Amino acid sequence: MLLDGRHVYTTVDGQRNLSPRPGVHGKGEWESTSVILAGQRFTITAIPAKHVRGGQCLGFVIECESLARTGDLPNAVYFTGDTVLTEELLKIKEKWHISIMLVSLGNAHVPGPEGLLQVTMGARDASLLAHKLDADTVTPQHFDSWAHFTESSAEARRIWEEMGLLTFKFCTPGILTRLS
Repeated sequence: MLLDGRHVYTTVDGQRNLSPRPGVHGKGEWESTSVILAGQRFTITAIPAKHVRGGQCLGFVIECESLARTGDLPNAVYFTGDTVLTEELLKIKEKWHISIMLVSLGNAHVPGPEGLLQVTMGARDASLLAHKLDADTVTPQHFDSWAHFTESSAEARRIWEEMGLLTFKFCTPGILTRLS
């Protein structure tokens, strides 16, 4: 019932699992769709994510005319989703300027056929991606809450301060935080 009447963007598998709700939209990698909310057009593009083998996972880039442009590229918000750093993610820079990057952290690992398999970025990979995408603001999310995370928010802060490569903002649940 929580999803009834709401717009939900997810994987194709996610849409099948949540059907028959009409507001649930399953997307494939690099597939875009537009929706008008509160009188503004938003374009949502599904971004590839490499997570657990055999399961679907996506990130999303959201653009809106009110975000203006930086040079020739539209400004956008990028939700990484649960993913590790891959070369394919660098294609984002060809289409958008990332104003805000919401990155799933934790450096999570799960058992795999050849040992532990990394399934989310750690602070160093997130920093590298943000630097290569020239993201204005980076906000970590989805960390400190699962046993398979190997890197805490405190460790991420320490790594980012040590690297000095980007602007990041940690948010506190329940507290309104301005990101840009």
